[in-house]
Amino acid sequence: MRAETFIKRFLTSYKVVSFAGIDKNSGKTTALNKVISAFQGEVTFGLTSIGIDGEETDQVTNTPKPRIFVPKGTIFATARNMLRTCDVTTEILDVTDISTPIGEVIIIKAHSAGYIEISGPSTAAQSRIVIDKMKRYGATKILVDGALSRKSHAVPMVSDCVIISAGASVSSDMTAVIDITGNLLDKLRIEQLQDKIILKAVKKTDSETKIVIFNTEGKKVYKSGTNSFADAGRSITDAANRIFINGAVLDSNVESLIKNIDRSKTDVKKVQIIVHDGTKLFIKPDLMGLLKKLGIGIRAVNTITVPFITANPHSPQGHSFNKSDFVKALGKKTKTSIIDVVGGDQYEAHA
Repeated sequence: MRAETFIKRFLTSYKVVSFAGIDKNSGKTTALNKVISAFQGEVTFGLTSIGIDGEETDQVTNTPKPRIFVPKGTIFATARNMLRTCDVTTEILDVTDISTPIGEVIIIKAHSAGYIEISGPSTAAQSRIVIDKMKRYGATKILVDGALSRKSHAVPMVSDCVIISAGASVSSDMTAVIDITGNLLDKLRIEQLQDKIILKAVKKTDSETKIVIFNTEGKKVYKSGTNSFADAGRSITDAANRIFINGAVLDSNVESLIKNIDRSKTDVKKVQIIVHDGTKLFIKPDLMGLLKKLGIGIRAVNTITVPFITANPHSPQGHSFNKSDFVKALGKKTKTSIIDVVGGDQYEAHA
């Protein structure tokens, strides 16, 4: 199956698609360009990013990287100072009040095909504003390009799905790359919270609150504006064992929480940690394994869909994996369909 056919099969129904690499040079921008190629002539693209993307040379590793090529009619959002680096004929459609270090974010229409560089908003909320504006100007399929160490555009607030790119640039050990990707997918795909009472209560939590413990009726029994996980652990009981963490979840947070749960008054197998979505989890695989062993559940307010993963078996550092072995092993580990958008190798998760 051609790469374009594979991509269209998985992405036709999604309006807003995010892209995130597990590391620099994982093939994320190449994947984005291939998606543009697959749908060119059938949709009006909208394009933005978090951070700077599309530059000729990677600003971190100083290695050549693919540029973003857009067709005529594309709507894109970028910082004003990035306009001089774009080789398309442009029309400014809108000037937002979103500031970046290189100028305010503006909405542009490309009146010719060509290469662009984009530097979009720095937060999911700002990206949502930009995406809504691009839709109003006629964009029917919006692509959101990520940047180094920023996977926040995978959140459901911004996109309908996220394409993860895994590449040999992460490590010369293929098994290590596959394990890193699998661990990321495990976090992104944590189960959605099904308790409607608790879900409703969680959604009412204000942004300044860091930790809340709810009882089974959705009433707050503990609330903190700081990361006082030890106190939160001591406040957990069988009657109040739903802990919502409003923000990033670190190893130290979870370790402190577990350590301070009083096992004499709490069945830890009934405890649930609740997060906004899987991108908020920054805990190591061994700690995830410990939570599973203890029976402590992790649930998300919002789920994240990963239709497929792109695989890049080549690293700018010079090493490469056997492409068919890499694609197949990555698919089996993640239980996800995989494509090498350059080499063409594919793995069907449900074949």
